[in-house]
Amino acid sequence: MAEAELQEFQDYKVSYASVHFDAQAECWYAAYIKPLGRVRWEQFVKDMYARFSLTNGISVMGDFNKLIQVGSVDEYFNNFEAMRAHVVQEFDYLDENYFCMSFIGGLKHEIRSRVEQFEVDTLSKAIHIARREEVAIQNLFKTPRTLQPTLLSSNQSHSFTKFNSTTHGPGTTAFPSKTPILKPFPSSLTQSLTTTHHKKAYYPHHLDPLPKPIS
Repeated sequence: MAEAELQEFQDYKVSYASVHFDAQAECWYAAYIKPLGRVRWEQFVKDMYARFSLTNGISVMGDFNKLIQVGSVDEYFNNFEAMRAHVVQEFDYLDENYFCMSFIGGLKHEIRSRVEQFEVDTLSKAIHIARREEVAIQNLFKTPRTLQPTLLSSNQSHSFTKFNSTTHGPGTTAFPSKTPILKPFPSSLTQSLTTTHHKKAYYPHHLDPLPKPIS
């Protein structure tokens, strides 16, 4: 590509980027581009980050290190990638392993503990395993299938009907009584229990009172 065509292409990139600026960035761009007229794309990016990256990237790195997963793995990864693009502009010496470990460290505990069991050395592997383990965990908490009622076979139904009709007559169904019939205690035993345990009811946990000291 000729030098003139390259410069024209870079002018287009700078102009296109300025369309997406907010009010504060527009004011900066108007004052920035007027005395220069034309600027190379690489220089424009460098000057823009110097203006809007607070304290030489410390704020960007601080926000990046605080990033953790709140929603799904994909939502976390999208935020991670967006902030990573700003970090590499300020700290171009950070390698793939750093971002891989940073991504794993921000995952939810139940997903992170599973991902750490694998040998993960790239960010692409980390996101692949994290997505897979997220699905596995979701499957564990799915509502179990409800059991269908078991129908009686024809022989069992016939036997049950025959039992009811023989014992209790037609049109009636026998059900076991849920309330047991209690037999009364003998009067002598009731009087003995009342006399023996009458005083114990006044002590915690039905403990016997302390013996009186011998005078």
